[in-house]
Amino acid sequence: MRNHTSSRLDRVLTYCAGLAVLSATVATLFAQRATHTPTDYQVGEAFAKVAGLEPSRSPGTLVWFINTHCAHCRETADVLRQSTQTARNYQVVAVGYEDVASLRRYVDMLAIGADVVLQAPLNSIRFSGVPKMAMLDRSGVIKSIWSGSEQINASLLDIQASARAVEKADTVDGARR
Repeated sequence: MRNHTSSRLDRVLTYCAGLAVLSATVATLFAQRATHTPTDYQVGEAFAKVAGLEPSRSPGTLVWFINTHCAHCRETADVLRQSTQTARNYQVVAVGYEDVASLRRYVDMLAIGADVVLQAPLNSIRFSGVPKMAMLDRSGVIKSIWSGSEQINASLLDIQASARAVEKADTVDGARR
């Protein structure tokens, strides 16, 4: 009986030791991930090179960084819809890490007039969360950034003003570049 109890105790202790090692490993991985998270883009920086993202096609590009399962992204759709339904001088690009078909269904369901829908390689976009919007100039430099549904929902006039500023900067001596 003593041998059986000792054997059982050994198994329990081995199991507990394994859990402790696993817990320490997970904690270390989370700590490393937290310290290696890139900082969000800042105004004046070049936006990531993403296949299909061509800011040179228009004076401005409004990038909408989303996730199809994000309730806050859905909340920003109204502002984006309003900004795309008026005459505009910029292209709207929806970008996410999910596959293009899922992103396109989501954008279409929300009736967003996105000109382009793109899948970005995982962790290629330096935004720490969604939703985010960024206005890029023709060379891909960020001119304005809006973060989170609250800021985006309050920014319709700001988005339109940013688009006008990008267009104005794109005009040299009265002629378009």
